[in-house]
Formats: sequence, structure tokens, C-alpha cells
Amino acid sequence: MKIVCAIREGRIVPHKPKGVDKPRFYGLWTTTTSPGPITYAPPAPKLKLPCRFPKSSELPFSGRHLYPGILLASIAPLSSSKLYNGVVAFKDLAHLETPYVVMLQANAQMGEPHPDSDPVTNYHNTRRGSVVLTAEEGMVIHGLAGYFESVLYGDVTMSISPRSRTPGMFSWFPIFFPLRHPVIVPAAANVQVDFWRMTADGKVWYEWSVMTTLADGTFLSVTPLHNVGGRSSWIGL
Repeated sequence: MKIVCAIREGRIVPHKPKGVDKPRFYGLWTTTTSPGPITYAPPAPKLKLPCRFPKSSELPFSGRHLYPGILLASIAPLSSSKLYNGVVAFKDLAHLETPYVVMLQANAQMGEPHPDSDPVTNYHNTRRGSVVLTAEEGMVIHGLAGYFESVLYGDVTMSISPRSRTPGMFSWFPIFFPLRHPVIVPAAANVQVDFWRMTADGKVWYEWSVMTTLADGTFLSVTPLHNVGGRSSWIGL
């Protein structure tokens, strides 16, 4: 009786109503004005890219190497409570030992970015750099800003450094290396920044530290070595 009642109420249809056609499929990419039904998945059109990379033979330089002819990395001690507080808010060591690509706005830097002392080569991934800067005014260092300058080939350059920034460059930003604790630097004090780029077991990572001394060499402070062994941040090779 339940089935009979369901049929009478229209909840169960015993036979397919007449006039109901099967689903029909049409090609989306056909050019005919009266497309007919199809039984296969239509292929997507092959659109042309808005631009293309030139072949190596088309580039105006000789040789088989495509990496930049000259690449210069530089750093600058940076004061930015906003960036520092944003990292500290995570309340763990990992975020304080992780570099961040950021658009630097409200910040103060200790002079112009300075290049590291290790010449760049492409024979290995291990590098070391060390620079000593003198503070013209007292400041609090919350981290380090990293930049690059490069000569791609000939007179074609690309740079995000404030002193030689490429006009219209908006797709590359500086990198921010935070410090675990802010460093107070008095005027005329020396700031030594040490950087290492290490590699092992298919990964590469950065380690960094900052030491401050007075003009007469008197020791003031030194930060812990950050990201030892790539424990907090690394890049796979």
C-alpha cells in the first residue's frame, strides 16, 4: 500500500514520461553555426602566449651560459618595529630564523646596502660574507635587508638595490632576515654582519649573526647564530 500511495502522490514515477530527450552535448570550440551533438570531450584551443622567451642564439651575447654575467648581493642593518612585531607574534623560534620577501616601507637602514666580501661563483652553493659598518647615529636593529644587483648581459641590468633600482621593477622585493632579539647600537659603534649560505643533503639554507663593538674595539654584544643547520628554514635543491 505504501508504494501505491507514493505512486498516487507522484513521489514515484513508474514509467519515464514521454517527450523527455537524452542530454545533448555540443562542441564549445567548433566554428559551425549549427553545432550537432558530440560523443567526445572537445579539446581546448591552443592560445598563443602574450610573450615568449628568446632562444639562446637570439640573445646578443656569445657563449652558452645564461646566468647573469655579474651578480652582487648586499645587505643593510634595518630598524622596523612593525616587521619585527609581525614575526614575534608567532611566538616560536622558527619564524625568527626564517627570511621573508617583503616590500619595505616604514623602516630605517644603516646607510647604503653593502656587498659581502665573498666573490660570487657558480661552482658551489656554499658562500660566506662579512661586512663591518659604522653607525652614524644610534639605532635599534631588528633585522637585515638583503638586495641584489645583476648584469644580465651587455648593458642590460636588473637591480632591487636602492642605489641602482631598475625603473618600473615591481616583481622583485628585498628579503628580510629577522634577529631573535633587537640589537641596540650607539652612535659611532661598529656593526659586524656575518652571513653563511650552507648546503647539505639536497638543501640549502642561510645562517647569520650580528656583533657590535665600540669605536675603540670594546665588545658590546653578539647575537646567537640564526638558523643553525637549516633547522628553521631551508630550500630544497
